[in-house]
Amino acid sequence: SGQAALVAGGLDASIVSKIVDLENKSSWTLMHRFNSCAEAIQSGDDLRYVYVWLRFSALRQLTWQRHYNTQPRHLTGAQENLTSTLARQFARAKDPIEAQYVRMCLANVGKGGNGQRIRDDILHIMHRHKVKEVKGTWMEEWHQKLHNNTTPDDIHICEAYIAFLENGGSNHHYWDVLGKAGVTRERLESLDRPIVQEPEDFPDKREGLIKDFYD
Repeated sequence: SGQAALVAGGLDASIVSKIVDLENKSSWTLMHRFNSCAEAIQSGDDLRYVYVWLRFSALRQLTWQRHYNTQPRHLTGAQENLTSTLARQFARAKDPIEAQYVRMCLANVGKGGNGQRIRDDILHIMHRHKVKEVKGTWMEEWHQKLHNNTTPDDIHICEAYIAFLENGGSNHHYWDVLGKAGVTRERLESLDRPIVQEPEDFPDKREGLIKDFYD
């Protein structure tokens, strides 16, 4: 059986099965994963499994959002909870190897920050420059994603849009920045709130948009 193979391979079948069951839930996001990782650590699960779990997530081999709308403040809260849990685990680590696994886990959680403020600031910039969210356009699609499914990818999307504007509306620069960040066209198109259009240029607003996005 599958569990017998796991045991034969030296793996804890109960931990692996729990992770697989969670990842196969119909509704699942980074928020849920971060909270579940924190719970696993608190319950004494082997940190090696948590590290692999978070590593696969950071490499985008696991979904960041599926059939669930996550408010940025909830994602930020889950990230802070996991970071605090790992910090406490580091403080009581029994040996250097355990401490190293805690550091490796932390490296795959992300930088953190005020996710709600970042989302709100981007939306305020759009409104300030009277950028209309016309249905079927890139701006409207990104707006809908920000409202419903904010993730760390939105930082890279913003950086890519700045590069697009700085280079006179260059799609090449837009996709180049996204590609270097690991955000593919397929990834954007597969979102519950997909981004399928190419970005729009606003020559008369370009300078102001660039300045405000940098600020």
